[in-house]
Amino acid sequence: MDNHDYSMFGKTSGLIFQSSNKTDPWIFFRCLKKKPDGVWEKPSKGEGKIIKCSLEELVMILAVLRKDQESWSAYHSYKNINTQINFKWDEKSAETLRIYIGNYSKMLNYPQIEILKHLLTHVLQEKIEFATSSRGTYESDSPENPSNDTNNDEYKKNNAEEQKDSTQEVRRQKDKLKIIETVESTNSDANSDSNSNSNSNSNPNPNPNPNPNSNSNSNSNPNPNPNSNPNPNPNSNPNPNPNPNPNPNPNPNTTSSSHTSSISYQKEKHFKEINAKIKRETDRALLLELVEGDEANEIWIPKSGITSKYSIEEGLSQPFFVEDWILEKNGIQA
Repeated sequence: MDNHDYSMFGKTSGLIFQSSNKTDPWIFFRCLKKKPDGVWEKPSKGEGKIIKCSLEELVMILAVLRKDQESWSAYHSYKNINTQINFKWDEKSAETLRIYIGNYSKMLNYPQIEILKHLLTHVLQEKIEFATSSRGTYESDSPENPSNDTNNDEYKKNNAEEQKDSTQEVRRQKDKLKIIETVESTNSDANSDSNSNSNSNSNPNPNPNPNPNSNSNSNSNPNPNPNSNPNPNPNSNPNPNPNPNPNPNPNPNTTSSSHTSSISYQKEKHFKEINAKIKRETDRALLLELVEGDEANEIWIPKSGITSKYSIEEGLSQPFFVEDWILEKNGIQA
């Protein structure tokens, strides 16, 4: 059988399992809930929440259903929208499974759990046989075997958009590396300019003639007789300002404030790596626990300041790439 659908609805929430083709190495979970006016969300209007799970994630879900482990969680990013996924057994009831997908939640009872467990087991065996073979992939993608399932077309479109988002994320990471390279290049140019200014200001006398007697007295004195110069001191200068440098700042390494602020702003785009555990999550920030020796520090990090991928599983030690100004503000040395 090519496709499978199984719906699990309660009073206010529903969960639909869908596998559109046995040659596709993924499955879908669609979440729906009842609106305040009593009307259910309609997938045809783009309402509800749908996620795509790989075969590896399907194995982890089965591990929870079989009670090989207490819970499993993952983190999906699609169209710049981050979605947390969590399957776990209820702490008070051994026959109740709780599923959290973003802002949606669904509680399954024993019959629903058993049906879903056997269904996922069957689908996994089926996809291992057909979705991992070269022939199965060819038949699925071949134009000679088009699918008439409109839902399947929608899923393939979503998959293409997810791949596009992944490519854009890689490009954004490359752009950030270019910013860092630009900062280093700008700093190098600034040092070169300051050294050049230092060399040009080291000689306060702009007159290339080393002879102090060759002063421009012929222009200031109308007497053509050189012996009638009333100034007997050959080193005297008619210019009252002995410093020909009009810059009142004697420091040749000083640069303009606008240039300095530009460099400082770009330096804030540097990132540092830290190892931490997620203690708590909100829509815009993560509470991370950093372990340094025998001391543990907990700090809030905005998600916009984290550039690396991470798992939302609590208690898992993992690396995070964080903007350095955030760490410095919290007194963290990475």
